[in-house]
Amino acid sequence: MNGDQYAQDAAITVVESAATTLTFQQLLAAGNVFERRAMVIHRIEYVPTVTSLNLILDENDYIQFGLCTNNQIATISYLDPNVVDFYKYGMKKFGVAASGFPVETPFVRDFTALPGGGKIIPSYPIYGYAQGVSIAGAITVLIRFQFTIKTLKPEEYIELVEAARVIT
Repeated sequence: MNGDQYAQDAAITVVESAATTLTFQQLLAAGNVFERRAMVIHRIEYVPTVTSLNLILDENDYIQFGLCTNNQIATISYLDPNVVDFYKYGMKKFGVAASGFPVETPFVRDFTALPGGGKIIPSYPIYGYAQGVSIAGAITVLIRFQFTIKTLKPEEYIELVEAARVIT
């Protein structure tokens, strides 16, 4: 067999270390960077806590969260090849200041329609990240995702290398 037949679940809880501080939490999974294994992510579910969502009070306030392969990133950029998935959530005001609308979670990313049934990334290391911007307190985001592991033949490794970059 070339890898998993069925999807596995992984979960990461990212608790921002202080308000507006980009914080990473590593997925503690077995593996190392020298293995020729890839992770194919099929689906990601993000659940910011209600307390975190309640910190978004103005149009300048937002939270961002996602998955990445490097915890040395100083600022999150949608174009950074280390950023596997990026989600930004904020508010647009309309009407009176006390107006609002309900929010339903989880926020879901479904990659099953992509070629190969998902997004291919190196299987190690993987980090969840979270950051509140212009908000008064630290945020917490729960991340759960489904994936399969694919063992790569030497000639397949180039697919992983190509997938790990962003062409601009």
